[in-house]
Amino acid sequence: MTVWREAMIGALPPMAVDMTLALQASSDDATASPTYPQPQQQQKAAWVSWRSVRRQFQLNFPGPWSSTQGPLHYQPAYLNVLPLYVAIMGGIAPLLFMLRFPRALLVLSFALYAGARIYGWNLPTHSGHGWYFNPFTWQLLFVLGMLFSRYGKPDLPVLATDAVAVVLLLIGFAILLTTWIEPSLAKHIPPLLKPFVSNIDKTGLHPYRLASILSLAWLASRHVRAEGRFLSSRLARVFVLIGQYGLPTYCASILLSYAGRIVMDTDDGWAMQIVVNLAGLAALLGVAAIAAWYRVKDAKPSVS
Repeated sequence: MTVWREAMIGALPPMAVDMTLALQASSDDATASPTYPQPQQQQKAAWVSWRSVRRQFQLNFPGPWSSTQGPLHYQPAYLNVLPLYVAIMGGIAPLLFMLRFPRALLVLSFALYAGARIYGWNLPTHSGHGWYFNPFTWQLLFVLGMLFSRYGKPDLPVLATDAVAVVLLLIGFAILLTTWIEPSLAKHIPPLLKPFVSNIDKTGLHPYRLASILSLAWLASRHVRAEGRFLSSRLARVFVLIGQYGLPTYCASILLSYAGRIVMDTDDGWAMQIVVNLAGLAALLGVAAIAAWYRVKDAKPSVS
């Protein structure tokens, strides 16, 4: 294994040397040659020992040769939800067994969620921060989904629950409006409510985020039927098709997100935001359509 690692790092192209030199200034463990100005990097790259290059490359670009790859320490942007799925699937066997005891499963899941929220439990990452999607808190959403799928939605007063769900979503929109869309409106928020509005985090699945997701799920299960006319409309078929081919569209959305970020850096006005979102939606629809075409093509029996 050691020989294989040495061979992999030894085969790094010269570009890796320049990348490493540029990153040495920001690395806490950089102990080799100092970082040179950009014009001198090409001239000084040869002076850096390959041992230093190997160390810096392992720190900044963890790969199969790095021990941080096994426990999912390295989580680049737009891919950091995948480790959460890996963690959930890793515990799927005991979760399926515990489905026989729904109350015990719900209590244990909520206890883990509450403990992570109160004491800050999380798994480490290569950057030193915790997982962006904390598996100790997000597992509750998956457990609730499993329970609803197995036993159906809870028997709650229909109209009262609808009203509560709508109110929660309206409050959520107000929070979104004052914290992201029009931050200038935040001055009208009472001081006692500001801590609750400004700290609705995604990493730990804030209770209000969980409540809003459950509210949407309740309203959808109540008012959107599988045989409904809306789902058979042309507009709905676009989103249904994208959802049916979630894996290829997700992979494409990663590249589209970076492309959209580059465009938005030049112009972040409302018109450009609409253009970027519509273009991204059209691209995802195209990817889903191609995936569907390939699936139908492969399913046809070959003519001999």
